[in-house]
Amino acid sequence: IEESLYTASEYYNDLNEKLAIYKTAAQLFPADWRGHNNVGYILVLQNKVSEAKAQFDAAAKADNSSKVVMNNLGVVTRLMDDREKAMEYYEKAKGAGKEVNYNIGILNIMNAKYADAVSNMSGMNTFNSALAQLLNGNTDGALNTVEASEDKATAAGYYLKAILGARTKNMDMLKNNLTAAIEKDASLKAKAKKDAEFMEYRTDSAFTAIVE
Repeated sequence: IEESLYTASEYYNDLNEKLAIYKTAAQLFPADWRGHNNVGYILVLQNKVSEAKAQFDAAAKADNSSKVVMNNLGVVTRLMDDREKAMEYYEKAKGAGKEVNYNIGILNIMNAKYADAVSNMSGMNTFNSALAQLLNGNTDGALNTVEASEDKATAAGYYLKAILGARTKNMDMLKNNLTAAIEKDASLKAKAKKDAEFMEYRTDSAFTAIVE
């Protein structure tokens, strides 16, 4: 199985090709959790959440002590909107690395526990980390984090920076970033028009010129 896992990870980039190898490994070595786990991982990337959960369940059956599997079960369970069960899996996964704390942080955001989210996501420069800081009232920290993240120049990243502009009453930051966000994702124009974050700017000509 080690040869199969190594081959898929090192020599193939196409997800379907990786999936085929991992599926073969899971079939040949059903008692080894890693084949099922890797099949599940690829299925998550393909947005096949229920199929992924079935694979993670199989991995857990092969080894219910694997913290990696517990973390992955937490991820798919959250994606299936069961936050309480997801947290149970994450609790079992603690100690498997910073990814577990980060995933708990995502649940913290969803449950409006923003200080906890900031703590669990500490040191991670991602969009969600920046969002947690913003929601916890740290606008400077949120800006620094999103600027250091891979989402810096995405529609979501620009939109977050536009909100930071609104919260800090920096009109240039709001306008420039909202314009950039809409250029990348036109659906954000309608979202911004109704977004409470921009409520006090709804009669501002510079803002309306962007969203109308």
